[in-house]
Amino acid sequence: MPGVEHAGGAGRTLCGIRGRYLKLFLHHFQPRAVVDSAQDENEGDGWREYDDAVPVLATTLELLATRGPLGPVWWRYGRPGRHSLLDALENPDNRAAYNQRQKAREKRARQEHREWMRTLACADCGKVPKEESTWHYGPDGSRLEWNRQPGGRCWTCHQDREERLEREAEEQLEAARTANAALRHVGTLTQRNAQTLRNGDLLVGWGSQPYVSEFSRSGDLLFNARFPEGVNSYRAYRFDWK
Repeated sequence: MPGVEHAGGAGRTLCGIRGRYLKLFLHHFQPRAVVDSAQDENEGDGWREYDDAVPVLATTLELLATRGPLGPVWWRYGRPGRHSLLDALENPDNRAAYNQRQKAREKRARQEHREWMRTLACADCGKVPKEESTWHYGPDGSRLEWNRQPGGRCWTCHQDREERLEREAEEQLEAARTANAALRHVGTLTQRNAQTLRNGDLLVGWGSQPYVSEFSRSGDLLFNARFPEGVNSYRAYRFDWK
């Protein structure tokens, strides 16, 4: 009986296809390996084509007698180990199995990409971008690529923040100009003093007037504090905190 192994005499003898004769039939039962080289992330994964292959199974009378024909008693040429009859006839490494592995890889990649995109949520509005980079137009009309970074802002919030900071800077500058202009009309007759600081700035205590001010060498107002009504400073000095 070809392909059946039996016990007898001093040892076990394989009857059927052996040695050089087996090589003549390899192309009939050995599948053709296919590697999907186009998918670099698959690390050489592929499948086997069984369209022109005929499964060749073998077993022994001893195994059939002890475990029955449905037990793991079948060898399949080209595959290691013993299998049940149905498993031996199956082709677990075919294209369908590869497609399942590929779908799992793609699903995992999409999940990892979604998790990465969540780290790019805008720090102000919290919206998750649809793409890692978007296009916008610069002040000169040129097209620029805006790359998102974790903890960053979307382009809209970035523009809003830049405009807000610019407005706040203008408001602070205008407030300093207003305070500087107001101090030009401040005068005091008693308890006033001036201290030249190490960097050349001048600290002024307005005495009977409720102000303490600091001016740069060029006369610009750098700091101004006002005490509550009815409170004066008498003298004002600035020292390092210890």
